[in-house]
Amino acid sequence: MGAYEYLLALKGFDAFLSVASSEEFAALDELVAERDEFVVYRNLFRAVAETPPPLAARVDTSSDLAREHEGRGLQWVVALARVELAAMMALFGSNKDPFAQFGPGQVEANAWFDLMADGASVHFAALEADPWFQDLNRAPLDNNFFTQQKHLLLTGQMLTAVARSMPSDAPVNTRKRIEDALKKVEQTAKVMNARLGQR
Repeated sequence: MGAYEYLLALKGFDAFLSVASSEEFAALDELVAERDEFVVYRNLFRAVAETPPPLAARVDTSSDLAREHEGRGLQWVVALARVELAAMMALFGSNKDPFAQFGPGQVEANAWFDLMADGASVHFAALEADPWFQDLNRAPLDNNFFTQQKHLLLTGQMLTAVARSMPSDAPVNTRKRIEDALKKVEQTAKVMNARLGQR
């Protein structure tokens, strides 16, 4: 599915939401929740690490999140669509803040934050574990350099969006982890930009 298809789908959802009664919304939400093909898997960071996510303090987003690692219902499907669309725009578009432009509505705000926090954790952990980033001054200015730069850009934009959207009662240590991660991303970006300036 491409960005255009995501845009059309989200436009259709927003149009439906503007006219649907509470009963109609509940019926569609129940239908989506019952179908396994619409399950959105949460807590993906736990699939690649045994320790808790370094950025995402597990926020109790709502009382009806179904199974522990499954998101079921419209809020999860729509939240994932908004996250994926914004990620495409971050990598291939010119918008400097796509996660704000394609941010969540009230229906999916909690699910969106949950997915964003988990996604930012996964991307940041991948950057930290990648040996390629250990010696940027020796990294060749090839296609892989620019691919890694895009990954860094996406991670930074996700972290920024998470920091901006964090609940006011979020733990202080969680805020500190996000700030520290953003600083690392910004420092790495400066080094990479400096390398490009040496061409």
